[in-house]
Amino acid sequence: MKTCSRCGLTKAEDEFYRLIRSKDGRQSFCKVCQRANARAWAQAHPEKRREYKARYLAQPEAQEVRRRGARRRRLANPEAYREQQQRWNAANRAWVNQRARKYQPKRRLALYGMTPADYQALLEAQESACAICGRSFAEHPAHIDHCHETGRVRGILCGPCNRALGMFGDDPEVLQRALAYLQR
Repeated sequence: MKTCSRCGLTKAEDEFYRLIRSKDGRQSFCKVCQRANARAWAQAHPEKRREYKARYLAQPEAQEVRRRGARRRRLANPEAYREQQQRWNAANRAWVNQRARKYQPKRRLALYGMTPADYQALLEAQESACAICGRSFAEHPAHIDHCHETGRVRGILCGPCNRALGMFGDDPEVLQRALAYLQR
């Protein structure tokens, strides 16, 4: 047991941070008081705090420690992490959208095993229009259509046509029945 020199409460020794140079190997302030003290200093000296933090984070070891801690927290409470990410994404919507526009096409092509040249060739073969309805991709964004069983790319469709195929479950029989229904 040890008494905190700040709050005066007697607490267990594990409630005090380690300090090798002290007689008992523990700091004189309890962890709660130490955190409050650090928070007050950070609020009083924001520019120094930013400078110290930038210097610390520039070290590769610090980055690894930070990644490990983030991973541990994320695995310990995935729901809280998901909610935090959703709040951050909502608050930074412009940045998220800009990044998605920049990297999403590359990820999509890699997902289907295509190169930008393959995609461009497919677009030119379809005359930059939807393979089903013929609408220009200026009206609706382009979507890569693929077979869900084989993964083979079938063509490039506009959003509504791509969703329609998905709603029909890519089933030719259902599509033929829908065509027969429309022709009645």
